[in-house]
Amino acid sequence: MPASAFFQPVNSSDLASSFGNNITIAAGSTATIDISADTTITGSLTMVGSVTGTTLNAIGSGNFNTLTLGALNLNADLALGNAVTAFPTANIIVGGNVAGTTASNVTLTLSGNFITGYAVNGSISNGAGGGTVAVTKTGSGTWTWATPTATPGPRLCRRAT
Repeated sequence: MPASAFFQPVNSSDLASSFGNNITIAAGSTATIDISADTTITGSLTMVGSVTGTTLNAIGSGNFNTLTLGALNLNADLALGNAVTAFPTANIIVGGNVAGTTASNVTLTLSGNFITGYAVNGSISNGAGGGTVAVTKTGSGTWTWATPTATPGPRLCRRAT
């Protein structure tokens, strides 16, 4: 087989992958996504069931790769991050909105250690039937929250006297 038949990446972006699939995760389970190159999942991640204790970890076999998820549809609490290792090598970006899909209250726990490449770029919307979505953070990693299309709300001003 000639050498020209093989692909040799010049940089890590040559290996980037994008998947349009929707993903379901059973409530109450623990799952891990291991990426070896920057990976984007443009579909939504939806939980099935209402058992608490659901965890989705992302780890990188490569070196400081980024997993970008689409929307998160939660009907139970979800811990999302890199809790499985003290020194993770995968950044995580939630590229879509975080939405509750139930009348119950749910919590998204963002966890991670030692990495600053975590972000949520969408908005939060409460669940159908009056449930709420709360967000909390654990670990030493830094998560950023950005809503680039958000309209600023009213501003409170203090008048000098």
